[in-house]
Amino acid sequence: MSAIKIHTDTVGGLTIKHLVKALGSAAEPKSVNWVKDQLPRSLLPKPSSQAGPMVEALLESAVQASQVWKYGKPDKALYWHSAPKVWVQRCLLEKLTGGVKTRSGVIGPVVKLATVEGLIPKSHVEAALKELIDEGRILVHPAYIGGRAKLLSVRPADPADYLTRVMEQLSQKLHVSPSDLTAIAAKLTLEDSPPEGARPAAPMPHSEGMGHVGTREVENSSPPSISSEEARHRILDAMLDVNPAAESGDIVSLRELRERLDNSLDKVSFDQAILELAAQEKIALHRDDFASTKTDAEREVLVRDEQGKFYNVVSLRTHS
Repeated sequence: MSAIKIHTDTVGGLTIKHLVKALGSAAEPKSVNWVKDQLPRSLLPKPSSQAGPMVEALLESAVQASQVWKYGKPDKALYWHSAPKVWVQRCLLEKLTGGVKTRSGVIGPVVKLATVEGLIPKSHVEAALKELIDEGRILVHPAYIGGRAKLLSVRPADPADYLTRVMEQLSQKLHVSPSDLTAIAAKLTLEDSPPEGARPAAPMPHSEGMGHVGTREVENSSPPSISSEEARHRILDAMLDVNPAAESGDIVSLRELRERLDNSLDKVSFDQAILELAAQEKIALHRDDFASTKTDAEREVLVRDEQGKFYNVVSLRTHS
């Protein structure tokens, strides 16, 4: 802790609101120096050597006022805009992005994070995971065939995951290449297909008075065009539907938010509205640092800005 002791929300022209606003764009707890670098130079004291201690002292006042939360070890303190439970749940959700893991495979890495270890007990991490499961934001799937540990995911169970695992096991056990197994599986599928010349299934009858549903009607079934203002309103409302805790600063997955609005907003309208809300400082976008490792299909559900950065989660800005 610095030698300067300040128990106020204002120092010169610098206020706690400035610090909260700076931290609002942070995807994770940040250091005093990081916060200082986000502030306008006109608000910082001269000489510059006093800036760090002043920002740190004001951050401590913000912590006491429950407007900012403190993380990490005392000698390497980090600060963030939301409570520890929000940070822990965000870490748990990120560990499950793009795949499935066992319970220990999710909890273990989160407990070892520098921002958690020694500050947030493992029991709190487990409680945060249980809450996500109870809320349906993390799903529990059956164990792989031959395994015992149930699996966790943010998506419904995908048979392809289980089939891929079985193919890998067969390949190792029978010393058969995966390509050979794939060829065998394709052959079995062909043998189960209906014989050539079999009568095709009758078309689905259409309802009386509805007429034939042709290609033109299907093409026109895409979400109707709406104004950008309406799109922004729908996104803000949907954030609270997806996660009621978003009102207090909790994060919302852009994938879940996109799925909730899939019938009313197309991708272009959704992405544009998200970026507009961020520019208006109504929401904070959190960058996906692993976007480069994802497939094109996985990146499709992210939001990309003009600088080419990808974002996977969003949170409401709770302070002006």
